[in-house]
Amino acid sequence: MYLGIDIGGTVTKLGLFCGDLNLIAEETIETDSIRHPGTACDILADRVQQFMCYDGASPNRPLAVGVAAPGVFDKQTGLVKQAANLPQWENRNLYADLSHVIGSTVVLVNDASAAALAEFQHRELKETNSLVLLTLGTGIGGGIVIDGRPVTGSHGCGAEVGHMVIDHSVGARSCGCGRVGHLEAYAGARGVVKRTDDQLAAGEASTLHARTLLEPLTPKVIAEEAEAGDPLSQLIIKQTAFYLGVGISQICHVIDPDHVVLGGGMNFGGTKTELGRSFLNDIRQTLRQFSLDQIAESTEVEFSALGNAAGVRGAAIFARSYVNIGTPDGSCVLTP
Repeated sequence: MYLGIDIGGTVTKLGLFCGDLNLIAEETIETDSIRHPGTACDILADRVQQFMCYDGASPNRPLAVGVAAPGVFDKQTGLVKQAANLPQWENRNLYADLSHVIGSTVVLVNDASAAALAEFQHRELKETNSLVLLTLGTGIGGGIVIDGRPVTGSHGCGAEVGHMVIDHSVGARSCGCGRVGHLEAYAGARGVVKRTDDQLAAGEASTLHARTLLEPLTPKVIAEEAEAGDPLSQLIIKQTAFYLGVGISQICHVIDPDHVVLGGGMNFGGTKTELGRSFLNDIRQTLRQFSLDQIAESTEVEFSALGNAAGVRGAAIFARSYVNIGTPDGSCVLTP
């Protein structure tokens, strides 16, 4: 068996997979419950032990545990170097500790790289194909697969597309990493909420004023009000699509991928709603507006086929690859 763990900015997913990567069991926990580094390892280890007792069986040790984690880590030691949405974890080695506590090898990989490889394999693409995935969540992650292999770069930052600069102006928005003008600050969920808050504070008319008296402002709330006809909510989503289209155009002029996939939870309904389909079409239109003809005409931009399951499945794929062939590209292997 293989265990996949996908640590997101809001929720953390665990999935137990058999040898052919069919899902046996899954669980979701709030990331806030493991945000403190002093308790994170023990809580995760406890969840892993529960999974190993699935269906009343005696505890079994997984062949390997794949962990899809946000941010940048040292490929040799697993030390977290930078994690914009989990800053408490920086300069700590929780994943090595986790390996020791559960007694299994941990294969550590960037969360978006894991999701990108899962999407690549799910689509049964040829090894000569290339794919870029953007995870639209609390922030924006990125995963790149070229010729069937994840690309993470010499310093682990090769797919940190959320931190590309799209605004060079003096008043550029601050990103969670501390820099300014990054794509994530405009089109990540936290950035979308901040842009909306600023408009509401400036006195912009919107049904969101009444809505936020009752509940926190989230992309889901913005989507619901947009579907109900609120002009400000509709504008915020349209602007988000524009920022993403600008960022994707930059990526395409460097990578020139066959496929660009949008994953994560912030898709405004995805293909199931008119709002989600309009959001995707606006991204495509912006890509065409700013791109060379070859890119504009040939690059496929679409929503994730695996949805929020891509990261945890990708983590399990990396775990299985370690068992079958050794350390996978772009990962860090930590042994008990």
